[in-house]
Amino acid sequence: EKTSVPIVPQKKLAVTPQSSSGAPPVIPANVIAQSSNEGVIPSQPLPDSEDFQGFEVPIDGGEMKKFPVPVWVLITVPVCLIFLLFVVIKKSGDKKIVDQRNELILSLNQSEDPEGNKTIVKEFITFMKVQPDTEKGRNNVSGAMTTLMRLKGGDEVDQEIVSQMSSLSNNEVKIRSGLIGVIIDRGYVGGVPALIKQIKDGSSEVSSAAIYGVGELGDGNNLTALLSELEEATGKKADAIESSIVRISLKNSDIENRNKEIRRVLIEEGPIEEHRQRILRILGYLGGKSSWDDLKIILNGNDQEARKAVLQSLGSWPNGDPLETLNNLIKNEKDNIIRAMALRAYTPLLSAPSYVSDEKKTESIKELYEIGSSRNDKRNLIGVLALLATDEAQQFAETLAAKDDNLVASYGELAYKRISENLSKVSTIKEDLNVLRSSKALIFGEGAFEFDATDGAVKGWSNAQYYLVWPVNFSETGSYDISVNAAIPSGGGGEFEVVLAGGRGTARTVKNDEYADIPVGTFEVKNPGTYRVIISGITIDQKSGQLMNLRSVTLKSK
Repeated sequence: EKTSVPIVPQKKLAVTPQSSSGAPPVIPANVIAQSSNEGVIPSQPLPDSEDFQGFEVPIDGGEMKKFPVPVWVLITVPVCLIFLLFVVIKKSGDKKIVDQRNELILSLNQSEDPEGNKTIVKEFITFMKVQPDTEKGRNNVSGAMTTLMRLKGGDEVDQEIVSQMSSLSNNEVKIRSGLIGVIIDRGYVGGVPALIKQIKDGSSEVSSAAIYGVGELGDGNNLTALLSELEEATGKKADAIESSIVRISLKNSDIENRNKEIRRVLIEEGPIEEHRQRILRILGYLGGKSSWDDLKIILNGNDQEARKAVLQSLGSWPNGDPLETLNNLIKNEKDNIIRAMALRAYTPLLSAPSYVSDEKKTESIKELYEIGSSRNDKRNLIGVLALLATDEAQQFAETLAAKDDNLVASYGELAYKRISENLSKVSTIKEDLNVLRSSKALIFGEGAFEFDATDGAVKGWSNAQYYLVWPVNFSETGSYDISVNAAIPSGGGGEFEVVLAGGRGTARTVKNDEYADIPVGTFEVKNPGTYRVIISGITIDQKSGQLMNLRSVTLKSK
């Protein structure tokens, strides 16, 4: 009988059958010897261990079989687990950093005198960049900007703010424009070159902020760049550049020199159309004999658009030089628009320093009031009338207060009260040496800017735009040397201007906390009458300082 061999499913024997006869099988010599146990089939060799690992599962007959697992699975799973762990750790660390940054920003925001450095400025920028575009996010950015304005740290902080503003991406419009506001508020003039570069920015918000900043912080050295930009600019951008040019030019107290660069453009470059009109309009703000000679030729010419451009700003001329020309236009011009514009420029010039006395101004106002001017023009004339200090002006105001027109009557009544106050302050020049006390001054300012009886001085001069006025009656013509008696409060000082009739002089405060006389210059009164001595600030040396404590003004006849 043939020996029966157990059959294992899905397995092959390790022998090679010779025939189908009943002869016993022959085992090749190269076959590995089997164990002595009968009926056990020799093991099949496993796949190469470099290709597979396996795990065992039961199969038919109870035998275990290993199924292969790819190596990439064994590698990827641990890597993923490590990555997830890293993400969790990183997020935990990031949250800690964010929390620390928020605490820093909050503490500085709540501090009365926040101290900073370059690193803290960078933290503020990072904080603002991650704020969402929601009401809360915008409020957070606004609060951060306010704190940056107050952040102490000197040039290091200022320079880093400028650096961060310059390096932000174009998408960060709100932050960039906000940082420009911070630079302006901090008064950092070293940032002007960076602001000039932002004028060409594609965002109108950033560009407008930069233009305004250059006007606030810049000086005469920046006029060339702004005038170059004005040549190509249009619309609101051109309006903003024009305004900045005017503001920079007016910082120069020398009326005859501050218009030079603008006149050069007008004469040498020959601007045309809108550009020319803007240049003419700028000159109308600045004053100066040479500029007035240029503008007077245009007013008497035939270029209607150029004439209108001049008249648009001529009401801001710093003295009364254009009064005669404007008066002739009001009375003789055939073009109704030009005539109306001349009147609107003439009216505010009546209140400007000039060699025209209050008595002459009163006559002019009464005449113009009756020539058929508009209701708005009449209101403006009454406003100028209220600045005068003559009996004739008071009588005319009383007449207006009795009008049936309720609006005119109310304006007339207000003017009457104001003129009465002006008359109560009038000083008469009789002696060779005349002292105008601060107690007799009309004070134009706010808050603590007021007369202090303890030492007889006006104090609290914290804004350069504040000013004092003394109405003075001169019985005869003459020349006078003017000096100001003042002391400088701690951290104060600056430049100021004195005006009498059509004359103007500037001076700087003396570094002395004791009251001392500061010479200003010589002034001429060409015709008898009532004029005003006006003292106004030009600059204050320190942002939080005060110009001076002013006790009196002395006029010494020459």
